Amino acid sequence: MAAAAAEQQQFYLLLGNLLSPDNVVRKQAEETYENIPGQSKITFLLQAIRNTTAAEEARQMAAVLLRRLLSSAFDEVYPTLPSDVQTAIKSELLMIIQMETQSSMRKKICDIAAELARNLIDEDGNNQWPEGLKFLFDSVSSQNMGLREAALHIFWNFPGIFGNQQQHYLDVIKRMLVQCMQDQEHPSIRTLSARATAAFILANEHNVALFKHFADLLPGFLQVKNK
Repeated sequence: MAAAAAEQQQFYLLLGNLLSPDNVVRKQAEETYENIPGQSKITFLLQAIRNTTAAEEARQMAAVLLRRLLSSAFDEVYPTLPSDVQTAIKSELLMIIQMETQSSMRKKICDIAAELARNLIDEDGNNQWPEGLKFLFDSVSSQNMGLREAALHIFWNFPGIFGNQQQHYLDVIKRMLVQCMQDQEHPSIRTLSARATAAFILANEHNVALFKHFADLLPGFLQVKNK
């Protein structure tokens, strides 16, 4: 236990050095980081993100690095993890989003969740993270503005999150976006819903039927963008 704590502390120092204005220190830290095995990186980065007593800059750097790791080396790292560790990572990400109080940090964690979801759509379009979809549905209807923003941010970041179930959920997606776009009390929700709507339509630019189905959202979208 003490050894693990010492390793994590060393990792915090490494994160700090990655942010150093000194080129020599930063270069050395980058080389050290690259030599850490992928599985260990995920463990250390998640612990750093979860630790609200750590420096904000270090937590944000950890979030950026974890998203980058999932983006660039998902196939080399994630499938090699034991299934219980994969499950723990997915559960922990959703828990951290719910617990996070800093908006900018929450967005970075949502970026990680979106990247993980993107990689968990298999070749047949099956979403291998149903808990992620449930979180999105539950959060977008929450009274907690932070969670509503989180759901819209994830959907904006990865509008293909529904995979081959998209057609099945199309009316639900539309209602979700309309409801958020009509939220007069919270401008941030309206803006995020407009961005998410645009991202979703662009991601389906060759789907004429979907275009027609969402055409009546255009006036609300333009109203939000013109404010």
